Amino acid sequence: MSQLISKAQLKQANRILYMTHLAIGDFVYQGAFLKEFKEQNPHVELDIWIDDSRTKPKAWHADRNTTLCQWLNDESYINQVYPIVKTNSERNHFIKKAHNKNYDLIFFIATTRSESYAKIARKISCTATITGIKSAPLKSPLKSWWHFRALDSFYFENSKQLQNHNHITNLYQARFKKLIGLEVAENKRALKILPEKKYLLSAQYILSELKNKYDLVDTKTIFINHLSTTIKRDYQWIQVKELLIKLSSINNKLSFIINSPPSLLENIEKQINDDEQLNKLPIKTFSAMAHFFELPAMIKCCDYVISVETAIMHLASSVGTPQIALIRESARHWRPLGKSTVLFGKGRVDMISPNQITDAFEELTQKEVFNEPSI
Repeated sequence: MSQLISKAQLKQANRILYMTHLAIGDFVYQGAFLKEFKEQNPHVELDIWIDDSRTKPKAWHADRNTTLCQWLNDESYINQVYPIVKTNSERNHFIKKAHNKNYDLIFFIATTRSESYAKIARKISCTATITGIKSAPLKSPLKSWWHFRALDSFYFENSKQLQNHNHITNLYQARFKKLIGLEVAENKRALKILPEKKYLLSAQYILSELKNKYDLVDTKTIFINHLSTTIKRDYQWIQVKELLIKLSSINNKLSFIINSPPSLLENIEKQINDDEQLNKLPIKTFSAMAHFFELPAMIKCCDYVISVETAIMHLASSVGTPQIALIRESARHWRPLGKSTVLFGKGRVDMISPNQITDAFEELTQKEVFNEPSI
């Protein structure tokens, strides 16, 4: 499989723009490939475009944009980040800004709205060598053909190709190899996150307050994340309540951190405080309010994680916290690596029962040695 951007082109390039629609979990893996690329090509100035080319922004866009930009701006191998935008006017502003950078090469990985990436990439530069992934067009095949004809090259990725990869890291390896010839060792395909000391100390302080409030000795804290951006990946609150009660009955020394988006934090706190069973348990709600790294720091300081199919499970792997991940069978290729027990729900995450989770937790806590699952 020959690469679409040659080694000679990479060697001669000074400025490269990588474009993709990005979520936090995606970057745990894509970031590892970009980091390796920069190490192999230290002469290159690497920028990243993370706007997802939607015509109407989602409710969670603002939080995701803030979080991603905080994280990506902290990564030394990335020179500049073009954010997720709210309006076409804002998008055009960043297109103009990127145009002024005079990129030598532009490549993109986009599995939805790929024609929009092709269009924007060529708007950014009429002289750069541009390549990317072409997915099945959402609306107009003719429009998709028109935008991709302006590129120097592309390759079409169909659903069968996606099914051929056992894990998302294998799929990213295939994509980056096809586009730029990049090969990354299997054990280097996920970022290891090391939060700064100030974030770890803040998390430890929150946990010590929880411990002191309930006079806990030798407590083990479970970080629970039951929400995602779609209902079929959420765990219902009534199930969360049952799970908390069952876990507490197994071990009365357990304490709990309930993670929440900032916008839902007050509502979840009220649900706990108003519930006669839950308000007696050592539970603390949490949200990363000031900076992204508050989140992986808290995950690292907890003893275990129970998370639905969202970025939290990938962050848990990145910081090395043992976890139980709840994911749909159809998302098997997105399962977390590392110290992970994975439970699968048919069609929806909430098809997994609290009893299944408590059984898995008992088994997890009895293990003295964790074996990293193979991809």
